[in-house]
This record gives sequence, structure tokens and C-alpha cells, in this order.
Amino acid sequence: MIDTTQMKPYDIPTAPAVETGPTRHPTRAQAYLLFLTVLVLNAIGQTVVAAFGLPFPIAVTLGEILFILVPVLVFLQIGKFDLRATLHLNPTTPQMLLLSVGVALLAWPLAEVLGYVTDLILSNIGPLPPLVPTPKSGAEALSYLVVLTIVPGICEEALNRGVMQRAFERQGLWRTVFYIGIFFALFHLGLYSLLFTSMLGGVLAYVVFKTNSIYNSMVCHAAFNMVTAVLLVLTYFGTIPQNFEDIGWLIPLAVVATPLLFLLLRYIGQLSGERKDEKVYVAPVDNSMVKGRFSFAEMALLTVIVVIFVTVALLGEVGTRVVCSNPQQFVRYIPNIVQICKG
Repeated sequence: MIDTTQMKPYDIPTAPAVETGPTRHPTRAQAYLLFLTVLVLNAIGQTVVAAFGLPFPIAVTLGEILFILVPVLVFLQIGKFDLRATLHLNPTTPQMLLLSVGVALLAWPLAEVLGYVTDLILSNIGPLPPLVPTPKSGAEALSYLVVLTIVPGICEEALNRGVMQRAFERQGLWRTVFYIGIFFALFHLGLYSLLFTSMLGGVLAYVVFKTNSIYNSMVCHAAFNMVTAVLLVLTYFGTIPQNFEDIGWLIPLAVVATPLLFLLLRYIGQLSGERKDEKVYVAPVDNSMVKGRFSFAEMALLTVIVVIFVTVALLGEVGTRVVCSNPQQFVRYIPNIVQICKG
């Protein structure tokens, strides 16, 4: 029997490791159940929090912590999974953190273009209200900057690049990148964000897979959100126009930034390979389902997750677009609908 407690994080076992004690990692089935639980809790919980009329930064912080981070920590405690191993809480370097910021800056233009294209298609149904309400003061605008940058970068990474990615890593690099990208898109429960969140989720998964440290993806996620948050704050202060997401300058920027993004990701992979003696990362405990094979139970769980996504997306985003296409028709049923559609 292999003593996994003495195994280095990047060693490749010569035989299947035995799942014992604190070295346990979640299986894909367990990860699906957690993901489904968080999906439902977050959808319901965010609605409940919004009903209290709390300021946007407080509502976001409570929602992310109570309905994403807390369920993840409870899941790890109940399953007696190793916290550090499951969440990739391994040390990183200042150089890698700086490179992660660079990844975020280079990924942002492509994400904006993908979001613009998606919204262009969905705009045939109707407009989508601003995802972030207009701040009412300079202090509130700055609080947006802090909350939108830090909170999702911690809570969402713990679920997606922590538990979910750990459960998939035995599938290999590219399958992990693909699946985690898709799950990150499903996690956001929106049609508008489907393309760019799947792209960003895959990029973050690649960074964690190569560096084995979630701190890099947390910094990358935070830096990505910070770009949008800074631009939103600048629009409030009138420094830049409201329509800063003009496709006229975004496309040329994305054309330049996207090849640089792939080069930077390749460089990160090379740095990680050199530091690990070119050994491919393999999770020390293999208790996931058979590689590449999906059982009936696993497919059933995936189907439930997709059904919930489609239902929420249709009722939420599509419904909102239909209502906001002609809000006057719905004033009788939703008195404040005009204000909602204006954000």
C-alpha cells in the first residue's frame, strides 16, 4: 500500500493509492452533488437576500459567503476531505501571482467580445438590465470595487477550482479544462455569460492544474473582475462614457491580446514543468469514477444540473428580457418594473 502522506504533491504513483484518513479527495459524484446543492442554494438564497433590500455590496458578500463558501466548507468537513489538498491550498510565488494578473488582463478583452456577441443575439428577445445597479454615491461605487474584486475570487474559486477541479484532475489536463470551464458557465446561471464564463473558467482551471495552487486562480479571478469594476466606477465618476464596452475598440484589442494570452499560458506551463522536473501533475489519491467513463448515475446528475440551468436561464434572463422589451405592459403586475429594467 502506498503511503500517500509521504507522497510529494507532484509524484505519480505506480499503483492506485488507497483512500484513507485525511488524504481523501471528493469523487466526481460527490462533487456533482455539492455543485447541485450550491446551484439551488445560490439561486434561492440570492433572491431571498435581495428581498431584504440590502445594499448591493452587502447582498453580494452575504450571498457568496452563505450560499457558496459555507456549503463548500461544510461539505469538506462532513466528508472528512483534506482541506489543503482538495482546495489546492499550496504556496505559490510572487512571479506566478504577477503572471496570473497578466492572464486576467489579456483574457478580459476576449471575454468582453464573447459577451457582446452573446448579448447581440439575445437582444432580439429584449434588453438585459445592468447586472450591477448604479451606485448612489462615490463611497458605494468604491465599495463595488472592493466587493466585486475580492469576494467572488475567494468563494467561487473554492467551489470551482477547488472541489470541482480536484474531482476531475485524474481526467488529465484538457478534459479538466473543458469540464471545469463548462461547470463555471453553468454556475453563473445565465445565457449572456455562457461563452465568456466557460472561457474564463477553462483558463483558470489551466492555471491551477499547472501550478497546483488555487491562490493563482484567486488572484487571476480578482484581477479579471477588477478591470470591469474599475471601469464601472469610472463611469459613475464620469471619467469614461457609459458605453465603454464599445465593440469598435474591443475587437482590435482582443485580436492583439488573445494570442498573447495563449503564449502567457504556455509560459506558465513551462515554468511549472521546470519547477516540477517536467512531471505531469496527478492527484495522489484516485477515488474518482473510471477515467473517461460516465455511469448512468453520473449522467443523471449532470442532466439535473443542466435542467436547472436551462430552467433558471429561461425563467430569469429570457423572462427579464421579454419584460424589459416593453415594460409598460407589465407595470400593472410589477409596479417598479421600469426601475428594474433601468438597473
